[in-house]
Amino acid sequence: MVNKRGWVRIIEAVIAVLLIAGILLLIVDKGYISKSDESSKIYEIQKSIIRSIQFNESLRQDFLSEDVGTIPDSISQKIQEEKSSFLSCDAKACSLSEECLLDFDSLEDTNVYVYSGVVSSNLQIYSPRQLKLFCWKNE
Repeated sequence: MVNKRGWVRIIEAVIAVLLIAGILLLIVDKGYISKSDESSKIYEIQKSIIRSIQFNESLRQDFLSEDVGTIPDSISQKIQEEKSSFLSCDAKACSLSEECLLDFDSLEDTNVYVYSGVVSSNLQIYSPRQLKLFCWKNE
């Protein structure tokens, strides 16, 4: 009977240590759990901007009538109107077959969020190309 009491006390001590460690981990990790993920919010903003350009006939006409690599002023203005104040954004127009990258040497230590959409045609023009939107948080 004496040996059984020793094992019970060892198990009780182990359970107590595990409970205390679990509570401490929850307290320490609480800052990480409550931390909001801004990437999904930024991607939703980018998606909204791209979709508004894709579904607007005049913006689509402006985009398709320009040369590849050129963003019309109307598109740039639409991006500036719809983006949030905490974001800076830049757009690029590229053909579907080429790699579309932003030269962002000045943004070396910044998270850059990229969303792209295809604008292919309207009733007069068939010239499929992609519109890539690069956004990052203002610091």
